[in-house]
Amino acid sequence: MLREFVVVSAFCLFLRPLNCQLCQDVRTFDFRNATIQIAPQDEGSRQGSQSFALRNGIAFTSNDPDSLKSHDWRVDLLVNRTVHLDSRTWASVIVLEKDHLTGTGTWGYVLAFGCENGVLVRLFQNSSQGVILKHLTGSEIELYEPSWKVGDAHCCPSAHRELVYRWKPNEHRFQSMSSTTEDGFESKPNER
Repeated sequence: MLREFVVVSAFCLFLRPLNCQLCQDVRTFDFRNATIQIAPQDEGSRQGSQSFALRNGIAFTSNDPDSLKSHDWRVDLLVNRTVHLDSRTWASVIVLEKDHLTGTGTWGYVLAFGCENGVLVRLFQNSSQGVILKHLTGSEIELYEPSWKVGDAHCCPSAHRELVYRWKPNEHRFQSMSSTTEDGFESKPNER
């Protein structure tokens, strides 16, 4: 076990630019003080890779690559829940909210992570403007997100989408099970 840990540690040092993080058990991983790498594409509408270096559950990012100390965006860790996906897999589902401090707009990120071979791995990611984790069970993630119809002001979506993803143990991944769009939008939908 110690030898495997040393090999994984050396591997992570070699791949430091890829943000390799050591992780023996996701149930004890400190997401409040971790760097969360966002994938360039996901189940939602987000495009573009970025990372958030959380300290005590908060991070700041800049729009200007030459002024990284500028605080244009604040990222908050809102949820960190551990679920048992199957007999072999534990996951932490986290929700990040990225609020534009120097403009308007809020992005939501719903991610699930596990530990595999001593390294933190992303099992799921959905991000979009205003996405909310509505319900979480041991094997399902249900999301609620605003949906704008033609003519809707940006402040006021007139519809929403409900998305359900289910863990598939044989495939070791989440799969989209349903997506429905309905009229009406609540900024704080009732959790089931």
